[in-house]
Amino acid sequence: REQLNKVLDLPWTLVFLESPHRLMDSLEDLQSILGDRRMIVARELTKLHEEIYRGSISATRKHYQTSTLKGEITLVIEGSNSGEVWSEPRLLDEIRKTQISSASSPSQLAKNLAKNSGWPRSKVYDLIQSQEQNPK
Repeated sequence: REQLNKVLDLPWTLVFLESPHRLMDSLEDLQSILGDRRMIVARELTKLHEEIYRGSISATRKHYQTSTLKGEITLVIEGSNSGEVWSEPRLLDEIRKTQISSASSPSQLAKNLAKNSGWPRSKVYDLIQSQEQNPK
């Protein structure tokens, strides 16, 4: 619980390894601390009885409530989206500013702006490309 509180606001995907007998307790902790985020439970990866379940944490708890699990379990949990997502005009303004002052490639620029803006990198890259083709 202490470690989950430390990663609560991180925007990155979280990955945890869990034992089968602790899965339900972990899911309860995850939901109470992180909220009802989307997640994946991957069991026995690369093995004969591989299983992947996708859903919200609450749906995952319900799905595994009556199951008796064995094997290695990997939990992949959506990062926090509590950060501010910039408006498109703000993002376009920042693209213009950074294009003028930066020698970075469009790809690197998109990566940096995506991290700060909350926009997907591919969308930022498309906006950068459109700005280069039609500067205002």
